[in-house]
Amino acid sequence: MAANQLAPQADLVIGVGTRLTDFTTGSKALFSHPDVEFLLLNVAEFDALKLDATALIADARTGLQALTHSLREYRSGWGEEIAQAKAAWHDECRRLWDRHWRPDEAPEVAGHLDAQLTEYGETLNTRLTQTRVLG
Repeated sequence: MAANQLAPQADLVIGVGTRLTDFTTGSKALFSHPDVEFLLLNVAEFDALKLDATALIADARTGLQALTHSLREYRSGWGEEIAQAKAAWHDECRRLWDRHWRPDEAPEVAGHLDAQLTEYGETLNTRLTQTRVLG
């Protein structure tokens, strides 16, 4: 939730050890800032070059140490936005964890994704979503 709220504003996305699947990135549509760039740190060159990224081929620890050293004087302009988004996410998690579900209750998202799933199925010629495959 927090990441999805902030991602459209990001002008730099740094990924560490990730494969950045279409499910994760919304096929890159999630990052809609006109000047967004990607820096991907990975031991596998193939994964580091996804999304036309600037690739940093290295072990995660070594690469992060180098980035931390290079950016030691940098200060983010985000202010309180990240803390507020994280707090909202934690509040939502608490709400869901504290919720007492009844067996006859419909899910909160029931029917809300029908149009998107139909388009997904037609585009990819499948009804099997990534989340269903992963369990």
